[in-house]
Amino acid sequence: MKEILFWCEFPKKTNWDLVNKEIDFKTEIYIAAQSLEEFLRYKNKIKNKNIKVGVWPTLSKEEGYWFSGFTDKKLINKLDDFKEFNIKIDLEPPTFKGKWTTIKALSYFIKYYVKKPKNREYLERKIESLKNKKIILSPTIPMFYVKKTSGLIDNKRFYYNSVYPMIYTSMVSRPMRAFFRMFFRFFYGNLKRKHNNTYVALGCLDVGIYGNEGIYKDIKELKKDMDYMQKLNIDKIVIFEISGLFNKKDYKNWLNLIKSYLSK
Repeated sequence: MKEILFWCEFPKKTNWDLVNKEIDFKTEIYIAAQSLEEFLRYKNKIKNKNIKVGVWPTLSKEEGYWFSGFTDKKLINKLDDFKEFNIKIDLEPPTFKGKWTTIKALSYFIKYYVKKPKNREYLERKIESLKNKKIILSPTIPMFYVKKTSGLIDNKRFYYNSVYPMIYTSMVSRPMRAFFRMFFRFFYGNLKRKHNNTYVALGCLDVGIYGNEGIYKDIKELKKDMDYMQKLNIDKIVIFEISGLFNKKDYKNWLNLIKSYLSK
């Protein structure tokens, strides 16, 4: 693989001393932050020259956490604070209350698909205006859902560097994972035809914002996903997420597995 990057959703939980010590290959880490001050505080903890740092703007859970056409205009304007940095924008409707369940997630997806995203065009114009060095759109799948709720994906007048769809097999029940991978294969082929610079985000090494998302039970599950990416000739991936990696007792085994896929 040509590139392996990392999301960092929980910088407060991240062992930055280990990150600085153990990362001996070129990579990028995108740090979740609700303010410029918070982002700079964690960015300054990174002393490793192999690591480029970008920002992953988030909102409070009460404000919806992610960005979409349902986000208030004043909250969308917070993206202006990060226009000097490489930026990852998570395009998802607002979070729901409570813990993650598949039933709740499906009902939430349906709810926001039929609802009109009144600020979708405003979000598009805002992201168009950022002119960042690198703009990453990180959508949920399928893409028709993202296009309806957030726009941007097929916007020909808008330039962004790359799309990072998520394939978090750990959040799918074991009997459904083969079907999920088959669906992803079709979805990725369609996306690749439209966007040359497409990465794939794999996970999860730890829980996300809901606190109970499914995670890899052992290293073999990550290896299976990495092998599948190779089978599809996908050479740019992102791992969710780095605090989960370095908080494992056997983190060196996981890190060595990840490194083993990098092109020599």
